[in-house]
Amino acid sequence: MKNCCGCSKERRRDENRVIPKTIGQYTGLKDKNGREVFEGNIVEYNGYMGELVKGEIVFHRCEFVIKLSEKFFSHLSRLYDRVTVIGNIHDNPEFLEASNE
Repeated sequence: MKNCCGCSKERRRDENRVIPKTIGQYTGLKDKNGREVFEGNIVEYNGYMGELVKGEIVFHRCEFVIKLSEKFFSHLSRLYDRVTVIGNIHDNPEFLEASNE
């Protein structure tokens, strides 16, 4: 059965389906452009030496941090006003792969 726009009811249900593993917790912070920062976002910022740094927002040891590698993290609470959200790990995993090469 089709509705007024020609879409079947089954198709409409599929379009609104949420994939639970893609939902990220809101950190309560916004990036330098005013965009809300969520767990799973990929952010970039200029490091202290002027280099471009990219990382993933993760919850680690009771706080949100920027995961730079398996062993290195930066505190999001100290850098949130310097970071820019550029994507997320679900839609843009290549952003992190390029920074780890």
